[in-house]
Amino acid sequence: MTSMNSMNSMNSMNSMNSMTGMCSSWREVSEAALRHNVSILKSLVCSQQHDKLLGVVVKADAYGHGLAQVAPLVVAAGADWLVTNFASEARAVRSLGGACARVPLYICGTVFAHEADVVVAAGARALVYDLDVVQALDAAARARGVVTPLHIKIETGTHRQGLELTDALAEANAEIAELLS
Repeated sequence: MTSMNSMNSMNSMNSMNSMTGMCSSWREVSEAALRHNVSILKSLVCSQQHDKLLGVVVKADAYGHGLAQVAPLVVAAGADWLVTNFASEARAVRSLGGACARVPLYICGTVFAHEADVVVAAGARALVYDLDVVQALDAAARARGVVTPLHIKIETGTHRQGLELTDALAEANAEIAELLS
């Protein structure tokens, strides 16, 4: 269970051992340190050029630190964006309410066509490289009367996800030609 103690930190016991009833791990995250880190990153990223924005990655339950605790804290500390890996995480951020209901979201992981309505309902940007997903997102956005910005993932050598650059350019040229005709 996560609690706030008088030292202004987030504590949580993880991995309860079912035989002994004891916890095998403990996490303690200093709220002050987290706020300080966001402040330092923001000053480094944004001070020289005011068109830069800071996105804080909160995927995987904020890397095990607790999404419900970390997301509102980093937004209050100045994060301009929150980044999740899955559409379900974007929905979870929105469900926190407050500033988390309004902060821009970016989904950096794979989005599947059947998740299009979740992405659009969350008002999130999504990484795409599959035409079926693009079409599903377009349909979901049109149904809600909104625009959903998409980021095209180009394969950079890891061969995990993304379009080959030549394929992406060919698709873009075909779409532009269709729009101009």
